[in-house]
Amino acid sequence: MVAKKTPADPSASTPVGTRPLSKSELTRERIIASAARVLADRGYAGTKLSDIARAAGIQAGSLYYHFADRDDIVDHVLRRGVREVFDTVRTTVEALPNDADHQRILETAIRAHLSVILDPTDVASASLRLLGQLPPETQRRYRAAQRGYGDYWHSIITAAQDHGAIRADIDPIRLRLLIIGQLNWVAEWPRAATAARVDLEREAVALIMTGLRG
Repeated sequence: MVAKKTPADPSASTPVGTRPLSKSELTRERIIASAARVLADRGYAGTKLSDIARAAGIQAGSLYYHFADRDDIVDHVLRRGVREVFDTVRTTVEALPNDADHQRILETAIRAHLSVILDPTDVASASLRLLGQLPPETQRRYRAAQRGYGDYWHSIITAAQDHGAIRADIDPIRLRLLIIGQLNWVAEWPRAATAARVDLEREAVALIMTGLRG
């Protein structure tokens, strides 16, 4: 079983749910969630601060009480997205029995990551749709926030290779990028192609693992 201790998530802040949120914090949460939906629908270039404010149900000027500008909101959406997908995958993997083999661990991670991508209301899914539209500097900050999540996947893949669960002749860094890249691209698929979530998760696992088992 993959070790319970995992790399620290550099995007993490005070976990939601550890204490009651203040009114200001609740408003920030609503703005981030609303911004994610608007950005996913209209794209980075097509989203205005007024669009985000309208979706969040507040005056546009009130946004500046919580965020410096539009790009500050985008940064928070991206960091929240990384944290949410990391938490989802890590929690799902750690819920496996202690005697789960490494093939099952990898398959579970694949399913969990894809489940986030397939949730159109999720901040993580919205942030993935945005990535290719962002300015280079924003993309660099996003990549830096992803580092902990990448390290987590690297530990899963190398453990599976070390225990003979998957092929050992594939570079683990390339393998991680290929798996996550394939899964992330599902966010751009037509809705009809992703309607049957259970079938899609099963097929994704089957296709990826067939090649890895050699």
